[in-house]
Amino acid sequence: MVNAKQALANISSFAGNRFDLAQAGGGNSSVKVDEQQMLIKASGISLSEVTGTSGFVSVDYPLIRQAMANNNFSSPDRKEREGLAAQLMTESKISVEGKPSIETFLHALLDTFTLHTHPLSVNVITAKADWKSELALIWPDAIYVPYHTPGIDLALALEEQIELYRSEKGQKPKVIFLQNHGLIISSPIYEEVEQLTKDDCFTLEKKLSMNLEISLVHI
Repeated sequence: MVNAKQALANISSFAGNRFDLAQAGGGNSSVKVDEQQMLIKASGISLSEVTGTSGFVSVDYPLIRQAMANNNFSSPDRKEREGLAAQLMTESKISVEGKPSIETFLHALLDTFTLHTHPLSVNVITAKADWKSELALIWPDAIYVPYHTPGIDLALALEEQIELYRSEKGQKPKVIFLQNHGLIISSPIYEEVEQLTKDDCFTLEKKLSMNLEISLVHI
């Protein structure tokens, strides 16, 4: 069985070496090692640069979850929310070096293995006015999050959607679409993250009559 660091490297490399998933180095990834530690792609590092020994930061994710559950970010002032989030992100660090991705709060809420990408096929749809209704015809069990600034505000919006989903379905979501911001796949099963990302993107490519094979970088 692949260990946590290698799992992070593998899912990061899968997305980072595909132009259709991670344009201009976008996207992030995480793996929860145990009940306390989460490995997440470091800020300023491309997905393709993550290896089994570098390119990631270790954080105490229950600390982040607790702060969100305690409603610590309820201030109406965005700068204040972001300042509190930056402070907590520093406090949550287990690693000595590196800065966690701006989406650390988002990843803390999700399942063991999580990959956030910006697929071309997904963004064609999520930029449309009727994006949610169009995608819901194909993925009725997915979560759809309206656009929010990346960081704490996006995580708070996702937290609300997750709670609604869990109250209805009794489990965490695996497929999440973000308006103008791509796709998140999260699962307790390592292999499922890559497969669902491939399947969902291929489904939309067929729907849109897109052929993105030329953009793939094989390693």
